[in-house]
Amino acid sequence: MKAKLGLILLFLACFYIKAQKITPKDNIDDSLEAYLNVLQNTSSQDSLYQKTVDHYLQKAKKEDNYEHLFQAYIYKAIIEKNVAKMHLYADSLFILNKQYPNIANKIKALQIKSTVYYVEKDYPKMLEYELSALKLIEKEKSPYEYYKSIYSIGQVYFYMQQYADAKDNFKDARNYFSAFKDYNNQRGYFNSIRYEALCEYYLQNYQNSYKLIQKALNEVTILKHYANFERGYLELVLGMNLYQQKQYNKSLEQLKAALPTIQKNEDYANESVIYYYTGLNYTAVNNISESIEYFKKVDLLFQQRDYINFEVLPAYNYLVEYFKDVNNTEQQLYYTNRQLLASVHLQKSYKSLSSTLHKKLDIEGLQAEKERLENNLKQKNNRLFVILCIAIPGFLISLYFWIYNNKKKKEYHKQYKASEQQREIDRQTRINLKTVEDDNKKKTIPTKVTKSRSVIVNKDIEQMILNELQKFEEQHLYLESNLDILKLAKRWNTNRTYLSNCINKHKGKTFLDYINSLRINYFMEMIEKNKHWKSYKIKAIAEELGFSGGRNFSDVFIKQMGFPPSYYIQQKEKEK
Repeated sequence: MKAKLGLILLFLACFYIKAQKITPKDNIDDSLEAYLNVLQNTSSQDSLYQKTVDHYLQKAKKEDNYEHLFQAYIYKAIIEKNVAKMHLYADSLFILNKQYPNIANKIKALQIKSTVYYVEKDYPKMLEYELSALKLIEKEKSPYEYYKSIYSIGQVYFYMQQYADAKDNFKDARNYFSAFKDYNNQRGYFNSIRYEALCEYYLQNYQNSYKLIQKALNEVTILKHYANFERGYLELVLGMNLYQQKQYNKSLEQLKAALPTIQKNEDYANESVIYYYTGLNYTAVNNISESIEYFKKVDLLFQQRDYINFEVLPAYNYLVEYFKDVNNTEQQLYYTNRQLLASVHLQKSYKSLSSTLHKKLDIEGLQAEKERLENNLKQKNNRLFVILCIAIPGFLISLYFWIYNNKKKKEYHKQYKASEQQREIDRQTRINLKTVEDDNKKKTIPTKVTKSRSVIVNKDIEQMILNELQKFEEQHLYLESNLDILKLAKRWNTNRTYLSNCINKHKGKTFLDYINSLRINYFMEMIEKNKHWKSYKIKAIAEELGFSGGRNFSDVFIKQMGFPPSYYIQQKEKEK
């Protein structure tokens, strides 16, 4: 709204000053001059402004005062939000001027009508009324009004994207305004040089544009309290030029410096331009994630303000291509739809623009792409449904086994801790037994007959077997594959029964359990002492230990320890 009002006020050369505090209507002088004074010294954003305009119009009608009624219609046309009503008030100016002919008022009526067509974005009609107003202005008698109209015509050409014609108008206006130091002429000068620089930019005369902006920035302090506001707009154009010069970081600095001024002025058209060029800069330096965020802001402004222009429309191309590259069909379709909506909006809003511009919109192509993406997404969703039908049962099964395995792991850990404690106890026991055996060897042991399971074993034979078993353990002979009790009995010149009973009596185990426990103890020792064993496969370990296979080894280990050998290896690796 402020951007629109700024243009209107420039057409009329009515630059609003800072809003002043005013008293309620009941306390002001109830005269047409008093109402006019309030309007001239109050911001259009003030809550009192609209009511004052209405009272001013009613009183001017009641008193049948032509001059004030004419002025009241101008104010109503400016503040009205409904375009049809704006036309009614603008047409009322022509009716009044027919009743009371006045060249100056006719010029104002033509300019107000032009402003209404600007709001409608009917630029050919806007140009028609501006040119009609210009013909009535006598350059020698009213040079300021003349060049103000020249500037306004330049803006119409600018909106129609006829930049060469627009540039000439802005240059003429700039040269005139530069000769005067009053506020209105200074404002006219800086507006003219800024738009002239923009025309040079869009004509790709970047050096000319850059020089004009630098000149304006060097002189902007003469605007005093308005300098910071104007500087923000100049920094925007400078940022655009720096982008074309590939000075991306400097361009980003200028654009970000300009943003607060643009936002404070609620100028969402130029705010959108800042977001677009910021996105371009980040794309150029390969910061794609940041660039996408700024292109999204262009779309967000379109959603919030229902505003988009041709310059920033390519932001959607970047968004669509990005989500295509990351294989996000949903977002690709979403921004294709947004681009289609923006293109249709531009087509409706800028009916009067050239067919060349409308061809750029490619609405049919976007519609076809939208349908293609929708079909792809539908097929993808169908596939996803089938996958889910398969995946959900699979997930539930996996969840069951995960819970089961976690439970088993807890049990394994408990068994592991218990086995480690028992191993430590056994180690201490072996040390103690060794001491006792050494003491016993010093004493004379009388020969006696031992009775076990009704089998009488001579003490000398029993001692021989125990000696062989000690060598058997110390030399790790239990690692021999295909080992059985009969083979050992023959090797030690005894019989199977004697050997079995001796193992039962002194080892407290059957022959098979005895052999297996030795092998498992050896395995656990090697895991602790030899780092290479941790990298062996279970099958290779089983072969080293003399088992018939990996499965046989694992079964034996689980039966004895309560957890698999692989778990033992993992725990030792963690402890390390």
